[in-house]
Amino acid sequence: MNKQKKHGFFCLLGRLLKYAAIFFILYFALRVSAQIFRDQAAERALAHLYAGYRAIPKKPATMFIPGMMASILKDRTTGKVVYGNVLQGLIEELDLPIDGKTLLDNQDEIVAGEIVSKFKWIPGILELDINERVRQGAQKIGGFKAGQDGFSFAWDWRRDLVEAVQQLDRKIEEIKKKTGQPELKINLLCHSAGGLIARYYAKYGAKDVLNDPAPVPTYEGAKNINKIIMLGTPNAGSMESFATLHQGLWLPSIGGATAEMIFSMPALYQFMPFEGKKVFIDPDGKPLDVDLYDPANWETYGWSVFAPERQRKDLARLIKRHGEAEGKKRFHEKLAIQRRYIALALSRAQRFQAALWAGDLSEERRKVRYIVFGGDRAPTLQAAILGRDDKKMWKTTFKTDRSELKDILYGYGDMSVTKESVLGRHTVEINGVSVRQELPLSHSVFFFSNHVDMPKDMTFLDNVLHIIFEEYNPQPAPRRKHGLLRHFLNEERSFF
Repeated sequence: MNKQKKHGFFCLLGRLLKYAAIFFILYFALRVSAQIFRDQAAERALAHLYAGYRAIPKKPATMFIPGMMASILKDRTTGKVVYGNVLQGLIEELDLPIDGKTLLDNQDEIVAGEIVSKFKWIPGILELDINERVRQGAQKIGGFKAGQDGFSFAWDWRRDLVEAVQQLDRKIEEIKKKTGQPELKINLLCHSAGGLIARYYAKYGAKDVLNDPAPVPTYEGAKNINKIIMLGTPNAGSMESFATLHQGLWLPSIGGATAEMIFSMPALYQFMPFEGKKVFIDPDGKPLDVDLYDPANWETYGWSVFAPERQRKDLARLIKRHGEAEGKKRFHEKLAIQRRYIALALSRAQRFQAALWAGDLSEERRKVRYIVFGGDRAPTLQAAILGRDDKKMWKTTFKTDRSELKDILYGYGDMSVTKESVLGRHTVEINGVSVRQELPLSHSVFFFSNHVDMPKDMTFLDNVLHIIFEEYNPQPAPRRKHGLLRHFLNEERSFF
């Protein structure tokens, strides 16, 4: 009898689980369908709103500069895509050499192709939009034509940002020549680190000023720019960048990248939190005076490739492959190269950040028009906990369950860049006095979205088209009647 009861119980439980699974699948399908309908209704509404602007024969030239990991990378000799296909993983081909005398000497055969539009697992069914909404919005709603008044700039997001700046300069000169407009001024629409590239270009053009101890902005690039519109740009750095350098990276879209691989990429260092900003706390929440840009601290605290466990594994691997004596020799040679490289990368990053903020901010306001968009919906990493583990070894952590530490560890932002950083708010020492600085902005707009989803947010698309077209005054679009279904889809309240 007990066996029959147990059998009946498990049968009932199985049926309940099956019905629950069916319910959640239907619920999820309804949520997705409702969101698709809302997006389509919003796109139609925006297309109607900007119908008059689409009719403008000569639209303001606009270029989109994506952020980190949003450009396809290819092998220049074989044409093989080494980054940009889902599920292929971040393979060893993305490692940059680190043994050059300068960062510029660390060359390989990988170059940028075009911007990433979507990651596709099952085309048309299971896809992740990266920049497709921006492209479609510009073309279908704004009426921009690729290569005529709408442009994009793909860049190698592993390399020094000044190299990307110089490539951007060449791209803009090519556009001016191709369109026959030598006085052309372009709107630069930039996501994430793309905004740092645009800012440097505006202040110095293609010139590398990072070897100058006191660079003076010439605004050579500003003469080619109408507006710089930045979306989620870490204007005062991002702690997420340091966390990625320390831990490595894994994403379901593209697989994993080890800390050693990320270590070789100079760009990541160039938008870490600013030098002098206290970004470390002890386990009790007290700020620590630890310099993120001191190469010795990377070894002392075991950051990135200098983590003791990683070092032990690397040594064991080399000994196994080459024998004890040769393995130890190769290990110490590699360690010496890593030490020299981290000193170069950190020094270069310090100078890049200093160059972005060099000069008179009031003059910069007159020379360049900045508009920023940012997210402020979610806790965003802004510090790390530095303490000892059970073996008395230094350990850096980026999460905590203690509520009293969460307010220190996180600020509000888009889950990658804090609101303060988007605005460029930071403190500098001038003649021994702490001075609060902020990017000289024309406008700032914040909305509830995360770092990845912001470029496809319809509120963002509406606002950015308004900013791009604000000097134009076409005939207003006639009002149109809304059917019951369209009215329901545009309602703020819904059942889903």
